[in-house]
Amino acid sequence: MGYWPGNRILPGKGYPYPDAWVNNKIEIVLPELWVFDVGNFLGKMVQDLALEKMETLLDFHFKTSKLDKGTCKLIFKLMNDLSVSFYDASYHALAQKMGGIFITADKKYYQKAKSKGGIELLENIMVHADDS
Repeated sequence: MGYWPGNRILPGKGYPYPDAWVNNKIEIVLPELWVFDVGNFLGKMVQDLALEKMETLLDFHFKTSKLDKGTCKLIFKLMNDLSVSFYDASYHALAQKMGGIFITADKKYYQKAKSKGGIELLENIMVHADDS
């Protein structure tokens, strides 16, 4: 559960989740704001390819979750406890609410938030996948 705008993730390349998602073994759920978050990143970091990459991501039709009062409560708690942004906390709070795992490539956020549970660093998962 999460997104990885700065990393290219390909099935069968030492990362198990795309294959599991394609085979309906796991579910990827994102907060509705993911489009703006990723669009902002793409527009700043890969301007020439931003539209193409965004169109590709939109074609995946990821399941999204609407923001509700319970999730807001979790988001603001994480923001307060960890001194993080609403954006970052929203992915983590959604994972906690759904009993899932927020997979992040953001090492700084992971270091701040790992004690809260429901989070894993993408790099750690890739290492385990490569070992198997």
